[in-house]
Amino acid sequence: MRILLVCPDCPYPPRDGGSLRIVNLARSLAGHASVMLLTYVVSPAETQALAEFGRQSRIQIHGVPRPARRNTLTRVWHKLLYYYSSYLFSSIPGPVRFNNQPMMRDALLKTLRDFAPDVIVWEYWFMAEFAHVARVTEPRPIQIADAIDLEWLRLERHAQVGQGLTKYWTTYIQPRVRRYTLDRYRRMDGVIFLSHADLQQAQRDLSNSERLKVVPMGLMLDEYPIPLTSPQPERVLFFGSFRHQPNVDALRFLLQEIWPHLQHERPQAALDLMGPGIPDWPRQYPNVRVLGFQPDIRPILAEASVVIAPLRFGSGVKIKILESMALGKAVVTTSIGAEGIEAQPGTDFIVADDAQALASETVRLLANPSIRASLGQHARQFIQIHHDADQIAKDFLARLNEFGVNRGLAR
Repeated sequence: MRILLVCPDCPYPPRDGGSLRIVNLARSLAGHASVMLLTYVVSPAETQALAEFGRQSRIQIHGVPRPARRNTLTRVWHKLLYYYSSYLFSSIPGPVRFNNQPMMRDALLKTLRDFAPDVIVWEYWFMAEFAHVARVTEPRPIQIADAIDLEWLRLERHAQVGQGLTKYWTTYIQPRVRRYTLDRYRRMDGVIFLSHADLQQAQRDLSNSERLKVVPMGLMLDEYPIPLTSPQPERVLFFGSFRHQPNVDALRFLLQEIWPHLQHERPQAALDLMGPGIPDWPRQYPNVRVLGFQPDIRPILAEASVVIAPLRFGSGVKIKILESMALGKAVVTTSIGAEGIEAQPGTDFIVADDAQALASETVRLLANPSIRASLGQHARQFIQIHHDADQIAKDFLARLNEFGVNRGLAR
């Protein structure tokens, strides 16, 4: 069987949960099928990184150069032209117009001819715009959308907590994103979701439930050894991509409302902040270390005594939490952070929602190594049972059977 994954951005090395989803799905499927990754690239460094990834993982790579924006003015103009103007003057969401470039259509046509995939997986809702290109080929490949998260639900929740222009803008674009996404999903042979929570949300709007399946996030468990290193006493970690608005909001919530409570109760506690796009202003807070983007998050993650994820809005499974659990970490998060993770609160991780409760639970864990160890042990066992990448690849292939793909169709 030949499987083509089509992505909007270079997923390797992973910079966020979505790119890790794509990388691990491709790697695990490569053990059972012939896999190609088709993606935009913006630099020679990305092209080189993808080539190395392909060699290591036995995956064919086709990088499509995205036009370079060499200065700030050009980048701002391009975003105004392709992103905001699309929402203002058409029914097409900004990410669709931004990614709908002729060089990707040309590359897709060439790939359909040369690689001849049996299955195409469109990563993220807006890449499904290219599905019409594949419908004219014979034999027609099965087309599947990998939802990763529910963008329209994230925007709806952002509007509920946002203020001023942010609230107005998200309220304005949310119906457009919802209509477009659901329309494209209805045209797919199948749609896969990271969790049953996401599936249930989608089922409210998509009548053909036989085409909707859950394929959870898979982790390569041998890449999360325990113990990787001993945790540092009193060290708390929050990490993620700070180009993602739910993480930016969570950072403000953490530093402005949670951290003062925590420092009052545990003044020796220290906070690490890790991930791409993190601003400089958190440096003004006491006992806070800003680490920025780390190519390999695991050494820093292993040093943490407690991982905190105080998300107030968002959608989809928070892969940062799964990675933390895989390394046997004690995790404190909110109801939004825990959404879609079918673990047991109080046994596998801690869930609290207001600032005082999040601070108090973190303090309790910092003060009790035995409770941290118990949570971490149960968390690791949960990941081993429910999020093993190889098993999930096999489940994905089984889902393809349900979508009407014959596994004997190997070329």
